[in-house]
Amino acid sequence: HNYATSGVYICKISGTFQGFNFNNAGDRLKLISIEQQGAVVLNATQTAAFYGCANLVYANLNLANLTVANNMFRNCSKLEYITGASFSLVSNAADMFNAAPRLYGLESATFDSVTNGSGAFRDCTSLVTLPLATFSSLTLGDSVFSGCNKLQSLPLATFSSLTDGTSAFNNTDRKSAVQG
Repeated sequence: HNYATSGVYICKISGTFQGFNFNNAGDRLKLISIEQQGAVVLNATQTAAFYGCANLVYANLNLANLTVANNMFRNCSKLEYITGASFSLVSNAADMFNAAPRLYGLESATFDSVTNGSGAFRDCTSLVTLPLATFSSLTLGDSVFSGCNKLQSLPLATFSSLTDGTSAFNNTDRKSAVQG
């Protein structure tokens, strides 16, 4: 839709809606927030859904069916917080939040099924903790938290299945981030 004057508009989507696909193109810079997703359930695959949405600050999403989320929020440079999202079924989270330097919170986020988390939180320089994240299935975790220089704790994290953790905690204070 084209509006006659520039400004901030609230858009409501109804009917069948399967997901987003900005993939670092199109109107990606126009999205500021997702206030309420409502009853819409997105497809299980949301590869690069919000990739490049540099002005996205907040998202309230129902991701109950989500299994593939690689590059989903990559380069969302103003993204601070996500609420309502469950990442418990996600298996591929490679570069999911890569280069989201303002991200500081993921309400109730668990990553129990993630096997590929390569670069998932790379350069999330405001991330302090993921209080419920376990990462128990993570096998590929190269650079998963690289550059997260404010990361202080992952209290429930276990990396028992990790086979490649190359530079997983590069440029972080590993000793305070991972306990146990």
